Amino acid sequence: MPIIFWNSGTNNDYVQRSGLNLSWFITEKLSFYGQFMVDIKSFDSQSFLAGIRLSDLFTPKLNFTFEYSTVNSQNLTSDTIATYSHYNQSLAHPLGSGFDEFLIAGNYTFKRLSIMARYTYANRNLQDAVYWGFLDETDIDNPGLAQ
Repeated sequence: MPIIFWNSGTNNDYVQRSGLNLSWFITEKLSFYGQFMVDIKSFDSQSFLAGIRLSDLFTPKLNFTFEYSTVNSQNLTSDTIATYSHYNQSLAHPLGSGFDEFLIAGNYTFKRLSIMARYTYANRNLQDAVYWGFLDETDIDNPGLAQ
């Protein structure tokens, strides 16, 4: 039987993480949501996401989303067992680890016309971050990052 925060194995080298997912609907047009993850062995590797969703803000069918997320650079490890990928495709965030991200998204629908806008700002700490993409000397966007 699994017990949270207790390692039943004898090998203490494994990473132990715990997470929390929240949604809070203040009204039918306003909601908050968030996620939190912590390494329960050391408590030094934490990540969280917080967002707010506004529906029918000034007029019906005008929606906005504001979201902030941060991922510590120690959250994704180079452990071959837990690579957070499947067929070399990342299962984690596309930026990997070691970043702060702010997102603003809005959409408006009028009859059969739908308009969407999205702005994302991300700041990465490339010194000690782990990136689970294809990063080598052939990477067009960042040719100097390959070591």
